[in-house]
Amino acid sequence: MNKIHLYFIFILALTINKISFAYEAIYENTSKAGNIYSDERWKGNIVITGDVTINYPAIVTIEPGTIVKFSANSDDQHQGGDNPILDLPWFPNDPQTKPSEMSSIFVYGGALIAIGEINNKILFTSNSSNPKKGDWHSIQYGKEGSYLFLQNIIYEYAYHGIQINRFTSDDYILINNNTIRHIVTCGICSGPQYEPGNMNITISNNDISDCGHEAIDTHVGGFVIENNYLHDNLWSFGDGPAGQGLIIDQNTVTVRYNKFYNNRCGVGFISNNTNNSSLFGNIFIGNDNKCCGTCTASYDNDSNINQTILDKVTEIYVATFGRAPDIDGLMYWVGQVEAGSLTIDQVAQSFFDQPETKSKYSQGTSNATFINSIYMNTLNREADQIGLNYWVKDLENGVFTRSQAIMAIINGAKAPTGNKNDATMLDNKKKSGLYFASWQNGVQGSVKSEMMNYAIDIISNVNNSSQSLKDAMIITDNLAIRLGLTMGESIQ
Repeated sequence: MNKIHLYFIFILALTINKISFAYEAIYENTSKAGNIYSDERWKGNIVITGDVTINYPAIVTIEPGTIVKFSANSDDQHQGGDNPILDLPWFPNDPQTKPSEMSSIFVYGGALIAIGEINNKILFTSNSSNPKKGDWHSIQYGKEGSYLFLQNIIYEYAYHGIQINRFTSDDYILINNNTIRHIVTCGICSGPQYEPGNMNITISNNDISDCGHEAIDTHVGGFVIENNYLHDNLWSFGDGPAGQGLIIDQNTVTVRYNKFYNNRCGVGFISNNTNNSSLFGNIFIGNDNKCCGTCTASYDNDSNINQTILDKVTEIYVATFGRAPDIDGLMYWVGQVEAGSLTIDQVAQSFFDQPETKSKYSQGTSNATFINSIYMNTLNREADQIGLNYWVKDLENGVFTRSQAIMAIINGAKAPTGNKNDATMLDNKKKSGLYFASWQNGVQGSVKSEMMNYAIDIISNVNNSSQSLKDAMIITDNLAIRLGLTMGESIQ
């Protein structure tokens, strides 16, 4: 039974269990704060001016398209205490804000139902004209038996992400298909820390980025973390073990089919009690490290990628074909190098045995045409005449093979003595190629074929500007959304 069906069963059960049918108050384009004891429906623009506590038996339903804005650094209920938030010694530079100066939604025995639509999401954000991380506190699950259903929402500029502070299960929690971003600490902060027990929660299909500590933080077992995109979680305030895609602190956490991209660390293990956690079917691209900490869990069929090798193989794809790599081919060649079966130079040579290379540089393609094509793929320009004459002469005299010329052009572009703009351009093309490839994990058939139709355009439009790289990533994101590959919203 899927969670949407559970949601409707849950609503029916709560209604039946009430002594009488409660009137559902409608709140539209207004402000909210304080305790809630009866059913409410929110729509339009709702401003949270102070802590909202949803008590039993209240059900608060938020309609698709509703914007819930929290007054920045303000709580007219003055709850939560006046001791500043501290996470020492790990994060000494985090904002030391008092909880009584930030507003939150606290689910304490009641239910919060925020189920948006793919094209009509619910937004939880700051009310500031200049929003920043930590403007409001969080949404908190604070009592066992409460219900929290979050799907197709955007959650941004909070101090903490979605906090699950009591043991619960999938029957009571839905966190699926959401975008969580710009958070001081963790995007999803879960588990009563230092208490034994399992959560039995599935966290799936979420896009979580720009969290200062980690995208997902688990301190108890029982979690299933699947099909999430955890990316760009880096150092927010300069100190501490920050910027991790996922934290695992206990046994029996299952991590499968997630994509970890451009985090300081993919997965961090912060105790020795993680041997029975399992990771499989995940892909790690562009992270400084795949694993941090004790790293005791089992990685089954995960892409354990050496980043240097990954970069070099991607550069060969860019220079040879002028396109982003397909994920299956990329992983194959990286695997050959990691296994010691091939060197990077041998990978470049092996490309010339492939049908795509033979088609692109068919028999009779002149050396001059070949060199100009590699220059155009790599640097968006043809070789100058002196350089062209040099390459053609050495190719004709057998000084270089064509694959060796490709590697020499790549290495020349990156050389400290070379043109800085060339180095930046190649780096941007490499990064855009890796980003494009990262969306293909597990994609097959006609969807993959359609995506690969854009592999050349993604690379050819990138130059030495940071904006061109950002544009390539936006195009990739929006393509993935159109093909149904992502849970996040279109980036404008």
